[in-house]
Amino acid sequence: MSDVLELGHRITVALDRIRRGMEAQDKADAAETSLFDALRAEQAQTGALRVQIQQLQDALDAQDRQAALDAQVADQAALDAKDAQIAALTHQMETQAAQLQTMDAHLQGLRAATQQLRDLNGQLRQALMAGLAPGMIDTALAAEIDALQALRAADAAEVDMILAELKPLIAEAAHAAG
Repeated sequence: MSDVLELGHRITVALDRIRRGMEAQDKADAAETSLFDALRAEQAQTGALRVQIQQLQDALDAQDRQAALDAQVADQAALDAKDAQIAALTHQMETQAAQLQTMDAHLQGLRAATQQLRDLNGQLRQALMAGLAPGMIDTALAAEIDALQALRAADAAEVDMILAELKPLIAEAAHAAG
């Protein structure tokens, strides 16, 4: 019977060891489950951080694209301003060229009238020396009137050209003061 008691005691000790091993295994399983849960939570948090990083990268890329677009818009505005300035200068040059042509035409008329007056005055001098011809006086006076009219037209063209130059400056000064 002592063998039975000893076997019973051994069985009890073995069962205690098995129970403690099972408890340790349960604790290890619980710790392992806890570690897996923590790992899953970390993986979820890592995924959320990756999404945030991607969103921030997308926002940064959008800002870079917007900055590039803003720079292009500013460049285009500068080009448009230069084009407008070139168009204004071209218009001004065309206006001045037309005014110069008008003035040149008036000066040519003045030169022609002056030359005609000189010729007539020379003829008048010769006629006076040879004896007076009344028709030549009328012709000389008509030539002088033509010369004076041509001179007046040239002066008017010059005044028009000066006024055309002053008008933009006056308008600009009025705009700056207003």
